[in-house]
Amino acid sequence: MTNPYAVLELSPGCSEDQIRKAYLEQVRKYPPDRDPERFAKIRDAYDQLRDPVTRIRSQVFSPSSVDSFDDLLHDMQQKGSGTSAKLSIVSVLKLAESL
Repeated sequence: MTNPYAVLELSPGCSEDQIRKAYLEQVRKYPPDRDPERFAKIRDAYDQLRDPVTRIRSQVFSPSSVDSFDDLLHDMQQKGSGTSAKLSIVSVLKLAESL
């Protein structure tokens, strides 16, 4: 598994705006017509980091615990859209951003 932060030359505590800027910079350096393999890696890294849930996986959890995280999210969704489930997701997002 490739580290998406390394591909985009970012640190794990970066903001969404920094992720977008780094992605655009890398795409200008390595356009798909010049280096399609590198572009594919850049695109995959950006897809992983632009989604908050996927970003949490790459920051907080090791690859072996991703299934556990998916199970946790599934359980929270099964409980319904109650306030406690929303607060738990918000808490996890805040925790990940603080790392």
